[in-house]
Amino acid sequence: MKYEQHVIAVDMKNRFIGTVEKLEAHRRNMLHRAFSVFLFNEKGEMLLQQRADTKYHSGGLWTNACCSHPELGENCKSASSKRVAEELGVVCSDLYYILSFYYQVCFQKDLFEHEIVTILYGVISSTTKMNLNKSEVKAVRWISEDALRSDMQLNSSEYTYWFKRYIDILGFSPRMLKSKGDICDPGKRKKRKSFYKQNSV
Repeated sequence: MKYEQHVIAVDMKNRFIGTVEKLEAHRRNMLHRAFSVFLFNEKGEMLLQQRADTKYHSGGLWTNACCSHPELGENCKSASSKRVAEELGVVCSDLYYILSFYYQVCFQKDLFEHEIVTILYGVISSTTKMNLNKSEVKAVRWISEDALRSDMQLNSSEYTYWFKRYIDILGFSPRMLKSKGDICDPGKRKKRKSFYKQNSV
């Protein structure tokens, strides 16, 4: 029997409404929770993932290390670590909260992204061996900030919509991400309120 993933539908204050099958949520433009993971190495390079060609939208495009949805009973941090392992074959339990981000975009006539995304960040070694789940990930590569910005200018259509928005708003490096609210200081993370950066298309 084929497994059907369900996402957590919420209101604009991120309050639970119910669960709905993932593709149905995207077809009905329903606001739901999601998470997005940025991974860096000791050189300050970012890990990019090329989505599998068979993905139901944005197939073959480059994006950040991992994006998915928590399921009922999961928090975004544990769900993120699990999904990184499932997609990349990498154990990364030390992920840090950056912020929450609201966005909405129509990819085609009957397919939308409408999410409150929890963005997290972690560091792994550049020599980490990865075991890619080919049904999800076509390829990965490490890239420097200068190389990424240059390539995004030349080949913007080869990157996912949400990744380009994240780079515009957050910047690239862990240092730049910290400037949005020190993500490595648990005390500051507790004091800082998450915000929803509205970006509807």
